[in-house]
Amino acid sequence: MTGGSPISQDHIATFKKDGVVCLRSVIDPAWIDRLRRAVDAIVANPRPRALRGASGDAGRFIVQGGAGTLASDIQSFAASTQARQIAASLMDSRDVTPFNDVIFVTEPGAGATEWHNDYSYMALSGTQICTIWVALDHVTAETGGMFFVRGSHRKQKLYRPILLGSGRERGVMEQRDPVPDIWARADADDLVSFDLQPGDCTIHHAWTLHGTKANGSPTQARRGIAFRYTGDDVSPLASQYGVRQARER
Repeated sequence: MTGGSPISQDHIATFKKDGVVCLRSVIDPAWIDRLRRAVDAIVANPRPRALRGASGDAGRFIVQGGAGTLASDIQSFAASTQARQIAASLMDSRDVTPFNDVIFVTEPGAGATEWHNDYSYMALSGTQICTIWVALDHVTAETGGMFFVRGSHRKQKLYRPILLGSGRERGVMEQRDPVPDIWARADADDLVSFDLQPGDCTIHHAWTLHGTKANGSPTQARRGIAFRYTGDDVSPLASQYGVRQARER
């Protein structure tokens, strides 16, 4: 990553208010090349459970959790000082711990990613949880760039988990509400999306609702890695369901 901390007071204020913030050109091109090679090697031989997609989708949606166990460069990036400083500064935590890392690849023609928040999949207690999403390609709304519901993290609401890319709800947690139809309910001012270049990243809170449209590009895939971190106030819950979900995502 580039030297020094890229976090300003404006970034911290935006993260607290909106539940998401974008950082530009913070990751060194050499790191992007290393992460791309790691992702491409994993995608060339994906595990069966990594492949997802609704019937009729023209492209694959690939979700590979535990990516750091498959590629040392991904693990090294997750543990890097600057990545941890970004997460700690935004969450006002003395220190952070890498929680998990997930590869997301949306090929041309792949369908939308369902609206969700990350916390609904986690067996954790606490509020200091965030995701650094690193763009490895030029990302736009057309290629499956994420949309976020500003301020939704403040509701701290759990929803029924969905197996992303399939549209299927998990067979447990029926007592929770399903995620509402954000596209139908949200006003334009509620939603924010970022065009990203390789080297940019977004950081969103685990409570923040987010989702994507289909990748409508005929040629451009969307490759990215989600690095999740927990802060000082986070502890595990005795829930085998949540542990299993974290591993599957």
